[in-house]
Amino acid sequence: MFNQGMVELLERKQKYCVHTRRLTLSFPVTTKRRND
Repeated sequence: MFNQGMVELLERKQKYCVHTRRLTLSFPVTTKRRND
């Protein structure tokens, strides 16, 4: 069973993933440099 706190954490995680994915798509060169 999920309580309200866990649900909020999951939603926050999803938003963060979407945000980082957008950044990766916008700046692939920067991300590559950072990974290397």
